[in-house]
Amino acid sequence: MASLTPGSLLGGGKYVIVKELNRGGSAVVMEAVQTTTGRRVALKVVQPPADRLPGAVRTHQREVAAAAALSSSGVIAALLAEFTEPGMLVTVWELVDGMDLLDYLNSRGGVLAEAEAAPLFAQLVHGIRLIHEAGLVHRDVKGENVMLEAGTGRIKIIDFGLSKRQQSAVTLGVGTIDYMPPELLGTSGDFSVLKHRQTASYDGCAVDVWASGVLLYLFSTGAYPFENPLCPQNVVETLKNIARCAYRPLPERLSPALQDLLQRMLCPDPAQRIALEQVAAHPWLAAHGAAAASTGATASPAAAPSSPVSSAAAAAGQAMETEAEAPLPASYAAPTPATFSFGTHVECKPTPQMVPAAPAVPAAPATPPALGAAVQLPASPSTPDAAAARHGFLGAFTSCWFSRT
Repeated sequence: MASLTPGSLLGGGKYVIVKELNRGGSAVVMEAVQTTTGRRVALKVVQPPADRLPGAVRTHQREVAAAAALSSSGVIAALLAEFTEPGMLVTVWELVDGMDLLDYLNSRGGVLAEAEAAPLFAQLVHGIRLIHEAGLVHRDVKGENVMLEAGTGRIKIIDFGLSKRQQSAVTLGVGTIDYMPPELLGTSGDFSVLKHRQTASYDGCAVDVWASGVLLYLFSTGAYPFENPLCPQNVVETLKNIARCAYRPLPERLSPALQDLLQRMLCPDPAQRIALEQVAAHPWLAAHGAAAASTGATASPAAAPSSPVSSAAAAAGQAMETEAEAPLPASYAAPTPATFSFGTHVECKPTPQMVPAAPAVPAAPATPPALGAAVQLPASPSTPDAAAARHGFLGAFTSCWFSRT
């Protein structure tokens, strides 16, 4: 198996490992340099055990296909290439210099003023609308999966490992617990969907709306809406609160418009939950000059993937179209129970560029930025607060890629 230690080469010598950026239950993300151009990139490396190889391949295929479908949207980190090493599935991504929204929230004291939260949230809504207009759902919207780019203030949505075509999203119990809506918990009352795969029909777009509402609640209050403050580490208590939609009372300091938006996004009935288009035009965003018009559908669900990466994903079992078990292509078969080698390398043809080392980033401005205005991000906190630490515990099975500055 190839090494991930600094200085190691991957992809036939095309990438040299620099350092580890992040690690989750399913993947490790490494900063690397493309040896032919000097470009800094992020490598997401999945090393599944042999018994989990089929599921890992399908997740890999979904992520590649989703990135290909959204390649022109400008709201996701760009997928540059994919390849395999013995025992590894590797995707190569644009390295986003900045921090994720959870780190940004912590750097601002744990709570954002409404005037600061609104422009960021408007960008998030715009990005998710583009995902939906491409016929996809994300299913793991959360602060750690949204990057805030240093110097520009633009957000980029990452980690499409749970993304699906809207019509084929049927698996319950997916995502991160704090952001999971009631309809994904099943009807048994015992939360067995988190242990054993179960399926049911649901609206994946409404799932993303709910998760976005949880994130807005976190921005505005500094707390997760469904955790029990007396035992915040108790996952079962959180699940019980989600099932009955018992979120913490909204602080009186929040404006009536923001309270209305949160209540409509956290509606337990997905059929009555506010649609994302209505969120974009909500008076709360308009009051802060952040209401969004039509997205313009820059990503088309009807457009056929044309890049080498997306073509490879389409040929590998159409993983975006079904959640059912499917036979693996021969190129993905494991030769032995202990080790496997895929032996493929597919690469897009981005314009080569030299990316200089990221400069030091000064402290955040005292006044909130306007939508689309340049933002200089503060350094990531060296010690995450209790909420961030707990969230990392609950969401350890997902991963993201970013460069901390």
